[in-house]
Amino acid sequence: MKILIIDDSGGTREWIYNELVSLGFDGADIDQADNGATAIRKISADAYDLFLVDLVMPGIDGVRVVKEIKDRRPQA
Repeated sequence: MKILIIDDSGGTREWIYNELVSLGFDGADIDQADNGATAIRKISADAYDLFLVDLVMPGIDGVRVVKEIKDRRPQA
């Protein structure tokens, strides 16, 4: 399962990553984006199964990212 963590806080992304790994997810299958624009680029380039999205981010917010996910990867 490929997972994308989208959050503008590096500490939060790291915490989520560590929690997922401790639950048994393969760290190599967990990707991260530090803002909405980066997330949209990654979503366009790769197929993810699960997205963990911070809704409040500067620039492109999480609500817009979720809309892009639904448009580009409706099966996620």
